[in-house]
Amino acid sequence: MNESVSETPAAPAAAAAIFFVAGILLGAWSVTGSLGSAALAGASLLLLALRARRGGRGAISLVALALLWSSLGFLESRMRIRGPAEEARQTFRGLPLGRDRADRVEGVLTDFWSGAPPRTRGRMRAERIFSAGAWRPFPADVFLFVSGSEALERVADRGDRVVAVGHLVPEDVPASERDLPLPWPVYRLSVKSSVLLERKAATALTALTLPNRWLHGRLPAPGSLGPAFDRDVRGPLAALLLGRTSDLDRGMVARYRRGGLYHLLVVSGLHVALASGLVMLILRSLRARGKPRDLAFLAALFFFVLLGGGNPPAVRAGVVFGIHRGARLLERPIPNLQAIGLSALILFGAAPAEIYSIGTVLTFTAVCGIALLTPPIRARLPGRPQALFSGFAAALAAQSATAPLLLWRFNLVSAGAWLTAPIAIPLLGGLIALGAVLLAFAGAGLFPFPLLALFGLGSRVLEFMAERAAGTAFLRPTPPLGAVLAVSGLTLAAVFAPRRLRVPAALSAAALFLFLALRRGPAGPERGFSLEALDIGQGDALLLRW
Repeated sequence: MNESVSETPAAPAAAAAIFFVAGILLGAWSVTGSLGSAALAGASLLLLALRARRGGRGAISLVALALLWSSLGFLESRMRIRGPAEEARQTFRGLPLGRDRADRVEGVLTDFWSGAPPRTRGRMRAERIFSAGAWRPFPADVFLFVSGSEALERVADRGDRVVAVGHLVPEDVPASERDLPLPWPVYRLSVKSSVLLERKAATALTALTLPNRWLHGRLPAPGSLGPAFDRDVRGPLAALLLGRTSDLDRGMVARYRRGGLYHLLVVSGLHVALASGLVMLILRSLRARGKPRDLAFLAALFFFVLLGGGNPPAVRAGVVFGIHRGARLLERPIPNLQAIGLSALILFGAAPAEIYSIGTVLTFTAVCGIALLTPPIRARLPGRPQALFSGFAAALAAQSATAPLLLWRFNLVSAGAWLTAPIAIPLLGGLIALGAVLLAFAGAGLFPFPLLALFGLGSRVLEFMAERAAGTAFLRPTPPLGAVLAVSGLTLAAVFAPRRLRVPAALSAAALFLFLALRRGPAGPERGFSLEALDIGQGDALLLRW
């Protein structure tokens, strides 16, 4: 992704993606306008065709392109978000009242199970619900909370169509005041036992997760090789390469979260980037060149995403890298931003609701940061060793791009992450490579002790670094959104502004971010008071704020 392919910075797909996303955001909240948007899209397309026939590429064409992609995003959102949301609300309003109601919901599991018995969590894309003696359409997101001691992977897993029986309630309190209000309803289904969860059929997503399921099943059973193996090898190995978090030690997860390095622990776009870099390094050492190298790279990239069970962050990053390398394979290389824009159009065209995910926002922010900021950072570092300083530049670029967003959304300044990430990321790459070898041995039914011990040692070292970073992670007051956007704007100016203004723009961005991170919060709480009722599982709690 960091190789220069063109001196021309033009990336029309990136601009199209911006307008497409804007149209999706508007359409998700609009109660009408589908016909008008369709007419506008048709008129824009006709205008573009006439301009292309006459060879025109002026401002009129740019406006027509903006209107076309905005209209297409609007239509997509009306059909894929707004329509199903209204249908789900109407169906839920027709359900009988009462806490003793047993709701029978059918849908497809969209995530691997997380947590551990007796309280396992999952997510379902519901399709219908049984009410008044008949099945009724119910296209909604449903969070599953299943009680019981059984491992639910034996009952059903990601991609399976299931029927769950429990108590369905709407989720009405967002995790943060900075969460974008969702234009569709989200529900919670509490299931008392795994007996009330029934697998009905497989889906296409089930087929994509078969390699993941098989390898996870080949790992030693929990407890068979002792608690140290489960904590330091089985849990991290399943999370790093298979995208499964249910085996992770809770204390380990807490330390990674406090240190702002939890993204290192679970399959994400970063893992795809590291795996891609390792594959390219191996291919170069084997002197592979040209199309054979690109084909081998794409095959390895596809396999890694498949190995992670089609984890959405991995899919997003995989599409970006796949488009970029696929264009080279077709001998039509494109700039990095063009590849990112094309991937955004593909991903949001397939799943427009993903734009409301903070994970999606962070993925594209990090990828754009790596694509835009890595070259200027790398140019100011020593030339050798190349691999070390290239990785350092990429880590610093991703941190620079995502830090303002993390401060605004999570009130977190991970000062230690700026120091540990450049060291932790190469270590993470080594663990991914070693973990892939261990999974290959596991597939053959072999578990070489030296490799297991080496992986466990690397896992402990990475956790130690996360713990050290946790000591320098600070909760800070929420900064004004305008100031956060100003930091991002100045960062972009450090790339696109005239050369003489780039360094001042970068210094201004750093100074503004430091001001937001170090400024003092309010002296006391706001005036007035509030009484909040909290659902804490087996009981209730009342929180008085004054």
